[in-house]
Amino acid sequence: MKTLFLLPLTFLFITKQTEKCECLIVPSQGVGNIKIGKSTIEDVRKEFGEKKIEKKWHKAIEVEFFGRYEYFLKYDSVGAFSTFTKHRNKTIIHKLVLNSDSKCKTVLGNGIGSSYKDVVKELGKPKQDYILSNNDGSKNMVLIYENMTIYMNKQDTASNTVSYIKIW
Repeated sequence: MKTLFLLPLTFLFITKQTEKCECLIVPSQGVGNIKIGKSTIEDVRKEFGEKKIEKKWHKAIEVEFFGRYEYFLKYDSVGAFSTFTKHRNKTIIHKLVLNSDSKCKTVLGNGIGSSYKDVVKELGKPKQDYILSNNDGSKNMVLIYENMTIYMNKQDTASNTVSYIKIW
């Protein structure tokens, strides 16, 4: 009876371990060995483990004649990598979104949940910052660095923290 109970627990433990939890944010470049604009889906899978690729169709807009697929790889402890098809169907990563589940941190320990003060201390003054008004009436501060946008959960620099990060 104990064996039947422990077997499912062992299976859950093993499946959770297939996704690596630690990753290093390289500001304006990517995470770990994954470089935005250079690394492929295959590189991401080697770095963070096998995941099913999700795809979404985008209709043609403005200057495009045809639509295109965008491919996603989502990792709970990292974030969502999105890609586009380029040169002989090689899927290159062009964006990474680190959300509230991300465990990724910079060398100085900044990531989701870090304070405005800590982010500016490590990355310097942003190229641009502004207040974003949301549909629900709330406001967020947005910090724009080269190839990176950091969304803070409030507009007050004294009490806000990082809610998600986009690296493109």
